[in-house]
Amino acid sequence: MTTKNLFFKVAFSAMVLAAGACCFSCSKDDDGNDGGNTPAPETPNGSTLISISGANFQPGTIPAATSGESVGTIEMNTQALAGGGSFVSVLSPNDYSCFYISIAGMNGYFVVQPDSKNYDPNTGLYTYRFNIGFTESFNANITVVICGVLTGTGAVTQHAQTTVTFVESQTGALDIKLVFENDKDIDLHLYTPSDEHIFYANRGMYNDDDEQVYGLDKDSNASCYIDGLNNENIFIPAEYLEAGQYTVKVNMYENCDRQIPTSWSVTVRYQGRLIENSTPGYGNPATGAYPVDAPAGDFTTAFTFYLSPVQAIAAKSKAQLAATLHRIQPTDMDLLKMEQEEINRSLRNAR
Repeated sequence: MTTKNLFFKVAFSAMVLAAGACCFSCSKDDDGNDGGNTPAPETPNGSTLISISGANFQPGTIPAATSGESVGTIEMNTQALAGGGSFVSVLSPNDYSCFYISIAGMNGYFVVQPDSKNYDPNTGLYTYRFNIGFTESFNANITVVICGVLTGTGAVTQHAQTTVTFVESQTGALDIKLVFENDKDIDLHLYTPSDEHIFYANRGMYNDDDEQVYGLDKDSNASCYIDGLNNENIFIPAEYLEAGQYTVKVNMYENCDRQIPTSWSVTVRYQGRLIENSTPGYGNPATGAYPVDAPAGDFTTAFTFYLSPVQAIAAKSKAQLAATLHRIQPTDMDLLKMEQEEINRSLRNAR
């Protein structure tokens, strides 16, 4: 049985398997015909829960394995927030032209060309990297299925499965998400038009019902007490938005494992939509990386944006906020981080 050839961003040659095997490719325009294996229309669509930049989503069932090869070692976050994400690395001795990615039990799969592909002659391993985004509809644990397509033959590897646990977080008219690649203490900072600095030591406000109404609600891997979330979140509902310029910074608070670099990504949404980033050299998401030996206290301005008076039209005054809300007090861990930050700052100034 054969499927129609696909076309991705870069045309690939047709990949033909040995007689009796299926033909697959890493291209775009599949008609979704998988020989009758397409799930029933009522099956939930996987693209409602995850997204992969630059990838093409195909209806139907992810292609079956046609090789006994393992896809390799997969490294990715096993916890995620709605609107957050995960950096994915695949280490393998095999040369892959693309990957197929789906959610178990859901319709459709992504055809993914990795963002990067590097070969290390010392280890004989390729390292492939790409990013998975979790949509704002992501609200339950899922199993991500990944397989590779071997260059030259088109054979499909065995399917690898990774369970991703949904972690509940707050949302607002303004949502700012930080995702980083591995076990570091990287912090998210927001500076508002009125110069309020929202970060781990000033997490925002709560109301008389003891509910946090805005601010930072996730601080991952604080002082290298690793929780494995590798996501941070700041939210502000419409009634607490101010008009003016906002600045988002990323800080390498502590480089917990100095043997590995880490990539990071910041996504900013207003009313559920990506907004323009006016910081030169960065988009939305804004992405960057800290090298192996990145020092503590390395602040990076990742995002600047402006909200007009119309966008912040429902904003309450500072006096109203003071009368109805209470400041979230720093935890013992927050105080410890503040003390260490002062030490780091003194060390930097002494150099």
